[in-house]
Amino acid sequence: MQRRSMPALERRILRCLSTAVLSVLLYPLFSFLFHESWYALPFLPITGVFFSFRERSGILRGILGMLACIPFIVLDALTGRTFPIGFAIAVCLSSAGIAWMLGKVYGQQAGRARDLGRELAQVQSVSNLSGSLLTASAPHQLYTLTLQSLYSVTDCPCVLFTPQGETFRREASIPEGLMLYPADNLLHYCANRSRRCGRGTDYSNSSPLSVFPVKGEHSLLAVAAILTGTDRVLEEPVLSTIEHLLLRTGIAMERLTYLDREHAILMDKELEHMRSDFLRSISHDLRTPLTGIIGACSTLEQEGVTIGESDRRELVHGVHEEATWLLRIVENLLSVTRVGSSGPKLNRSEEPVEELLAEVLDKTRSRFPAVDLRISQPDRLVLVPVDPTLIVQVLMNLVDNAVKYAGSSPIELSAVEEEEEIRFILRDHGPGLSEEALANLFEPYGHHPGDYGHGMGLGLSICRSIITAHGGTIEGENAPDGGAVFTVTLPKETL
Repeated sequence: MQRRSMPALERRILRCLSTAVLSVLLYPLFSFLFHESWYALPFLPITGVFFSFRERSGILRGILGMLACIPFIVLDALTGRTFPIGFAIAVCLSSAGIAWMLGKVYGQQAGRARDLGRELAQVQSVSNLSGSLLTASAPHQLYTLTLQSLYSVTDCPCVLFTPQGETFRREASIPEGLMLYPADNLLHYCANRSRRCGRGTDYSNSSPLSVFPVKGEHSLLAVAAILTGTDRVLEEPVLSTIEHLLLRTGIAMERLTYLDREHAILMDKELEHMRSDFLRSISHDLRTPLTGIIGACSTLEQEGVTIGESDRRELVHGVHEEATWLLRIVENLLSVTRVGSSGPKLNRSEEPVEELLAEVLDKTRSRFPAVDLRISQPDRLVLVPVDPTLIVQVLMNLVDNAVKYAGSSPIELSAVEEEEEIRFILRDHGPGLSEEALANLFEPYGHHPGDYGHGMGLGLSICRSIITAHGGTIEGENAPDGGAVFTVTLPKETL
């Protein structure tokens, strides 16, 4: 519950009454201690000072000093101890003077202490904001820190705007949802002249807002509006602190701008590098099978050259294999358009695991009739939210690589249900993966030893992109007893 502030007149009346009552209560004590009560009169002005220690008026302190003595003199008169009237007046005036002097000295010291405390608080606010701004990694975080510091210094609601062409966008406020009077004229004046306006200035002094510019090295970055109200003008020390705070904010905003600019430059360079690698990889992957197809077709078309049936079949088989490889490249290129820099475009649906495995098995039998692909799946119906076309392509890419590296050895593809995920595990019994291959297994455009002229190209890189887009993971390793193992993990619920 907020404590109600007592009006100044009520406080002063209460101090006067408290001083008189305490003087009366001290009369018997001083009479007993000093036997002659008037010996205690020099101590009584301290009573007046005690009750006026927060009073700025020197006149009131003097009145309280006199008031501390008058009840004492009256009580002495009532008990038969009369003072000469001149002595009584001298005592009262002396008490007033002593109270005024003591209060003045205390007031000066208290004022210095308040000023020093205010300065220390302002320096601390600037220091705290400077340290916090160094860790700010986003503009909204920077805006919030700035407004919190302004609020702690002024104890007034405040809003931060950023210029957007001819208008201003409200970025943040304390408290949130603060409603302001129309202030476009103040914002435009502050932005155009890069100077403070509103309350306490020559421009629109009657406004309840005090508006400050947030400057960068070459331009205005933002405008801060502080709702002081029409009954308050910000003092000079507070204004100085606000300017220091906003100076730090301007530096931090420019730092974020430079970081964003540098990040964009690095991203452009990385994109250009990836584009160049992509074109080199695609050129390699397309040129190799096309060269084989063209060579085989040229041999078959030559006139006057007799080719045996076994040789002809071998050439036709080679053309079929190279065309199949080109089909895989085209499928991967289509996936690039589905999972690109603008984000994944997934057509999710609840798919039974057994249907995914059955489609992989059908494609494998059609593409590699001699391959022994062994399927293992859960005993019960298990549904997984995936884009079925992309997930089947991932599994087929893994099968293609296993066929290429493991030859005619059996390939095992199993699905294992966990509490919150499904794991697809593909294992071959070939020579396994080399250390070099493991080091950059999922890097795009990689070509590894043993590719026999065909690069892995986009295959495994696209696999990782597709699985990541589904919120899963893909890993590759060597089995302890030989062969390579790839594990694809997918969540059972859409993330």
